[in-house]
Amino acid sequence: MDKDAGLPPATDPPATDSDIATLAAAVAHHRAGRFDEAERLYRILAARSSPEPDALHNLGLILRRRGDKAAAAALIRQALSLRPDMAEAHNSLGNLHSDARTFPAAAESYAAAIALKPDYAEAHFNLAGALIALERPEAAVASLETALRLKPDFARAHQRLGEIASAGGRFEDAVAVFAAAARFDPGLAAAHDARGVVLQRLGRLLEAEAAHRRAIALTPDLAEPHTNLGTALQRLGRPEEAAQSYEEALRHAPDHVAALTNLGAVLQRLGRFAPAVERLERALTLAPDAADAWVNLGLAHQRLGHIATAEECFRRAMAIRPADAHAHSNLIFLLDFDPARNAAAQQAERRRWAARHAAGLIPAVGHDNAPEPERRLRVGYLSADFRAHSAAFAFAAVLLNHDQGAVESVCYSGALREDEWSARFRAKARLWRPVEGMSDEALAERIRGDRIDILVDLSGHSAGNRLPVLARKPAPLQLTAWGHANGTGLPAVDYLLADRVLVPPEEASLFAERIHYLPSAFALTAPDDLPPLTPLPAIRGGTITFGCLNRLAKLTAASVEIFAAVLDRVAGARLVLKAREFEDAAARLEVTARFAACGIAADRLRLLGASDHRNHLAAYGEVDIALDPLPHGGGISVMEALWMGVPTVALPGLAPSHRMAASILTAAGLEEFIARNSEDYLAIAAAWADRVGALAELRAGLRARLGARPLGNGPLYARLVEAAYRAMWREWCAGHNAAR
Repeated sequence: MDKDAGLPPATDPPATDSDIATLAAAVAHHRAGRFDEAERLYRILAARSSPEPDALHNLGLILRRRGDKAAAAALIRQALSLRPDMAEAHNSLGNLHSDARTFPAAAESYAAAIALKPDYAEAHFNLAGALIALERPEAAVASLETALRLKPDFARAHQRLGEIASAGGRFEDAVAVFAAAARFDPGLAAAHDARGVVLQRLGRLLEAEAAHRRAIALTPDLAEPHTNLGTALQRLGRPEEAAQSYEEALRHAPDHVAALTNLGAVLQRLGRFAPAVERLERALTLAPDAADAWVNLGLAHQRLGHIATAEECFRRAMAIRPADAHAHSNLIFLLDFDPARNAAAQQAERRRWAARHAAGLIPAVGHDNAPEPERRLRVGYLSADFRAHSAAFAFAAVLLNHDQGAVESVCYSGALREDEWSARFRAKARLWRPVEGMSDEALAERIRGDRIDILVDLSGHSAGNRLPVLARKPAPLQLTAWGHANGTGLPAVDYLLADRVLVPPEEASLFAERIHYLPSAFALTAPDDLPPLTPLPAIRGGTITFGCLNRLAKLTAASVEIFAAVLDRVAGARLVLKAREFEDAAARLEVTARFAACGIAADRLRLLGASDHRNHLAAYGEVDIALDPLPHGGGISVMEALWMGVPTVALPGLAPSHRMAASILTAAGLEEFIARNSEDYLAIAAAWADRVGALAELRAGLRARLGARPLGNGPLYARLVEAAYRAMWREWCAGHNAAR
C-alpha cells in the first residue's frame, strides 16, 4: 500500500520535442529528489490545453508526498481519464485510497493495475496490504506469493509475509521469512526489528536482542527498535539496560506510548515508584485507552500497597480489553490482599474469570490414557517459576523428591531465564519442555500428546500462568497447588491441594475444585546455603526486635495499626521491615509517616531493601519474633522465618490468602502463635517478648522440629503428595472403567 509507481518516460510521445525534453528533465529531477524543480516542470506540462498524462500522474505523486492528498487524487484521476490503461496510475490511486483507509476502493484500484499489467509485482504487494486491512489474510498471502514469483528478491514482500505468519501465531515461519527479507535487503531495518519481536515471542531472547541492535544500527533515530530492545533486555533480566533503551526511544519520540508504558513497568520493578507512576500517567494522558499502561500502573500501586487504586487501574484495563485474561488474573491476585474480600468473594471473581476466558474450551474428545490404577503415573508440572523464586521454594519439596518408580515427572517450563534452581528441576524431570512462546492451543496439544495422566498447575492466577491451557483439559486429571494455592475457578481443574486450616471444610463448596486435604498444604525446601542460626537478638541487645519481611503490598492499614500496637505494648521494642519496595525513598517516607500517625517514632523502625536470597534469610538474624501482616499473611516468609529460628505471630482471616501463616504454624506444631482476634495477637506478641529464655530455646530447636515434619521434610512430604495422586488416579480409573 506504500509503493508508488515508478517514473517512466512518457509512453505516448507529447506533441512537441520541447515537451518531450521538459518531461525528461522533470523525471530526472524527480528521480534525483529535486522535487521543487520537478513540480515546476510537471505543472508546465499539466497546464497545456492537452495535458500530458504522465506529467499529471507524476505531479500527483509529488503532491501525495507533500501531504496534499486531495489534489494528488484529482491529478491522478485526470491522468486516468486521458489514458485509462496507465497501470502505474491505478496503483497510485490505490495508494491514495489506502492513505484514506478506504480499503475496498484501494483493492479495486490495485486489481485494475494488475489487470492491465499482470507482472506488476508492486501492485500485487500493495493489493496484499489492502487485503490484510480487509481481514482477508489468505488472499493477501496469495498476492504476496505472486509478487515473489515475479520478483524473488522483493524484501518487503517477504517482510509482509512474515507479518501475516506472526499474526497467525506461526512464529517459526515468521522468523524464517523475516530472515529472508533481511537477507535480500540487509538495510531493511524493519525486517530485523520484526524478526526480533517474533524471536521474543519464541523465548529466544539473545537472538532477539541481536536483531533489535541490528535494526538500531540501521535506523538509530527511530523509537520502535529501541523500545523493542528494551523489552528483550527486560525479559533477559537486565532491567537497568532496558530502562536505558526505553529512555533512548523517548529521546527520539517523547510521546511514544509503548516506550513510556514499558519504562514505567521496568522502573517499578527496580523500585523507582515515583518516576514509574509519572511515566505511566504520561502514557495514559496521551492514550487513555492504553490497556497495558493501566495494567502497569495498577501493578505499581499494588506494590506500594494502594489496593483500591490498583483495583481501579486493573478494572479500567479490563473494560478496554475484556478478552485480556492476564489483566483479569492481575485483579484476582490483587483481591487476595483486600481485607474486604472473603473466600466467597475471592472465588466468585475466579468463577467470573472462568466464565469470561475459559467457557467452551474443554474439547468434546476425552482422554485415552490407560486406566490402570496401579501403574506408574506420568505427572506434568506447569509453571513459569522453575527458577530461584518464592513459588519454586514451595513446590521444590515435591519435584525434587519424587519416587521415580511411582511418578514420571514432566516439567513444562515458561521460565524466561534459567539458573541453578532450574538445573535442579531439570535434572529430576523425566522430560523438560520449554514452552515460552507456545500458544495455548499448541501447548495443550503437546501435553495431550505427552499422555500426561495428572497435570499440576503451579501458578494459579500469578504472573506467567497458563490457565487457558488448563481450561482445554489436556490431561484426564488436573489440580492446582503450592505456587498460588487459592483456587483457579476453572471447572477443568479437578482438585486443589490444601489443609483444613487453609480451607476449612465448611468453605469447600465455594471452590470450583474439589479440595483434597493434606496434613500440610505447604512444604519448604531449605536452600543449600542456609545461613547459620544466630543467638537471639534480645539476649545480645537487651530489647525485643519484631520483624516483617514481606512485600509492601501486605503492609495494609490493618497491619500498620496492629504492628504499632505491638510496639506500644512492648516497651523499647523495635521493628524491622524488609521489602524490595524500600529501595524507593518515597516508599520509605510514606511508611514512616504511617507509623508516626500511630504514635511510633522513626527511630523504632528499621527499613531494609532488596538483597540476594541468602542475605534476605540472614536478615532474620536481627529478628526475635516475626509479625504476620493482615489480612494477606506470609507464606514462604513464614517458612523461611522458621528455618531461621524465628516464630511468627499470626491472625487468620476470612480467606485462604489470610490463613497461610496459620496453616504453616499448625503444621509446625506452633499453634500457640495463632491468635483468635486482634487483642489476642497483641497478647501473644507481648507474652513471648517477656519469655526471652523460652524464645531462645525455641529458636535453637526449630530446624530440627521442621525436619521431623512434612512441612520441612521434602521426601516425607513428597510421599504424602504421591499418595494423594494415587488416590485421585484410582478414582478416575474406576469412573472411566465403569463408563466403558
